[in-house]
Amino acid sequence: MRAVVLLGAVLLAANSATATDAPGYEALMAEIAQHPHRRGSFVEQRTSPLLDHPVTARGELRFDAPDRLEKTTLSPRHETLLLEHGVATIVRGDRHFALSLSDHPELVPLLDSIRATLAGDSAALAANFTPEFTEQDGDWTLTLTPRDKRAAALVKSVRIGGTGATLKRVTVERANGDRSQMDVQEEAGP
Repeated sequence: MRAVVLLGAVLLAANSATATDAPGYEALMAEIAQHPHRRGSFVEQRTSPLLDHPVTARGELRFDAPDRLEKTTLSPRHETLLLEHGVATIVRGDRHFALSLSDHPELVPLLDSIRATLAGDSAALAANFTPEFTEQDGDWTLTLTPRDKRAAALVKSVRIGGTGATLKRVTVERANGDRSQMDVQEEAGP
């Protein structure tokens, strides 16, 4: 039995590596960086031990390199989250909230993981996360574990998946058991 467990661990380790060790990681980041403007739609499913059933949100995403990410939720209620120049701005109706990420490092995994990935910014990812990269048959998964202890107390991991330079899914596992999975459909661009 020990031999089977050891063999399974070796095979698992062979299929994943820290991002800096993975052969395709830097090539993927360079390919992603070649697409500085992106737009698409999303469907996000949120689950929580406190909810009777999942909550589904739909909306649009826009990214403009190097650091502008806008997530507009159209349903179930209209809300805009704008991440730009290290500031997260949330707009709900007439209410506006602005937070500097430098004042709230625990929010970086939720807000900056997608931005840094879409920018192909492997240095920012490595500074804030322990990244693990896997690739199989053209599909890839980047699992980001927060380095900051305050951030890790909120977020266990952010898992981003795609094909080629196209982002397809973002899954956030929170420390309290909440989970969100956002499926992204990018629009073809120039």
